[in-house]
Amino acid sequence: MTSQSGLLASQPMSSANFADRFAPHLGATRRWQAFVFIADALAELRRPIGIVETGCLRQIGNWAGDGQSTVVWDWLIKQHGGYGHSYDISAESVAAARSAVSTLQVHQQDSVEALGRLTAMPAPSTTAKSWRLFMTASAQGA
Repeated sequence: MTSQSGLLASQPMSSANFADRFAPHLGATRRWQAFVFIADALAELRRPIGIVETGCLRQIGNWAGDGQSTVVWDWLIKQHGGYGHSYDISAESVAAARSAVSTLQVHQQDSVEALGRLTAMPAPSTTAKSWRLFMTASAQGA
């Protein structure tokens, strides 16, 4: 596995360590199976990942409410290497999310506008096949 810098990490991410980290918080929620599916799909890639999230966490530790996807994506990026961006229009949510993550970049911007800019940019030809993009619905529960 790779770190954010692209160097090999010592421990590849597994379903077991994902469950150890997040099942106590999310295991009983309706979103758990989707998180497990995404984590497993990313682990199978065995390469750096890219994640774009629309709508970030609103309150640190609100596992039953927001689902804390922002924290999950940050952890997955740390495990696999790569990049992540989260977009939210709320200054308060952005501040909370920034204090909860260390790798995922959180931006105060309308997500529709941000996604429009992302889709208008051509993918770099050298990395287009090496990155997978998961776009998530906002923390309001898609």
